[in-house]
Amino acid sequence: MSPLRFSELRRRAAGQKSPAPEDQAEETEAKSAPSPSPEPESSPRSGGVGIDSAMEELGISSEALDESALMKARRDAAELLGQLRSDEGLNLGWRDIAGVIEQLDSAMETELGAFWAEVLRMPEHGEAARERHALNTAVVILHLARALKMNRRDQLGLGATALIHDVGAPEGKDIGELEGSEERNALEKTAHVARRLGAPERMLRALTECKERADGSGTPNHLRGSQISSEGQLLGLACEFERVYREQWDNFESRGEPFAPVMVMLKRNRDRFAPDVLKALLLAGGFYQVGAIVELNSGALARVVSQNRGAPLRPLVEVVLDRHGNHPDRRQMLDLREHPALSIVRTVTRGG
Repeated sequence: MSPLRFSELRRRAAGQKSPAPEDQAEETEAKSAPSPSPEPESSPRSGGVGIDSAMEELGISSEALDESALMKARRDAAELLGQLRSDEGLNLGWRDIAGVIEQLDSAMETELGAFWAEVLRMPEHGEAARERHALNTAVVILHLARALKMNRRDQLGLGATALIHDVGAPEGKDIGELEGSEERNALEKTAHVARRLGAPERMLRALTECKERADGSGTPNHLRGSQISSEGQLLGLACEFERVYREQWDNFESRGEPFAPVMVMLKRNRDRFAPDVLKALLLAGGFYQVGAIVELNSGALARVVSQNRGAPLRPLVEVVLDRHGNHPDRRQMLDLREHPALSIVRTVTRGG
């Protein structure tokens, strides 16, 4: 049996049936011709049904499902975090951490491609809140590093650093919630674990700087500007972005604004991170899915055909309804990079 893709797992989690092969052509045709005034679709997660419950209702045993590579990679990473907080972690090294990150990154690339942001709202799969934050932060920083064209070794190193950045925090908390002596103790403990693992010096420094900010408002040492390493700033940005995304995504999605988390981050953190670090958020992309129906500022509806790397707000789209609600007489493809007067104002329906 071939592994289930994430979209299939989400259908089952929401209690939705998978489309039969003979229905897929009709489904694709229906997506390409939305009504003139479609309403945004509700989130597939709104039913609140877990994967295990969905499987039970469908009469599917866990043995009958091949675990997706992405689910397995997340599970392996979560297990590794558990080991680091116990005596089992004494046998681990930095290569083990980087290896798990490489497995996660490869699975994301295979199953989601450019639309990595989907990982941040994957159904929970036995992960504690702190583990989920660490995993998601690793996902974000991998794509920030890729957007900045860092070499593969540094990408994986930053991913590994993000994965372990909370290991020194007390049970049930993450570094972002701590202050004063509790914060310092957690940062020192995390750095101690990383040093024992054999983390490179640059990554050790990033762990101690993840809460520092370029305007001096960070902690614990109120460092400014170039006093903070680029790795430290990237880790801090990844942590904050993950938190904003996780806490406010349902609100963004209900308004049809998948790019809103980035805009919120840019508005809140204009002076708190170096411009080149913030730019990575714009370059990382991953927010307009292929197949999604979007509304343009001209009033037309268009389907996203492909994403333009480096220009996440300006994908290649195909017009499906003009501003009067009519189908174009001929196929009309628009590369929004070449049409500066046009822009996407909202997502009407998500791709899949």
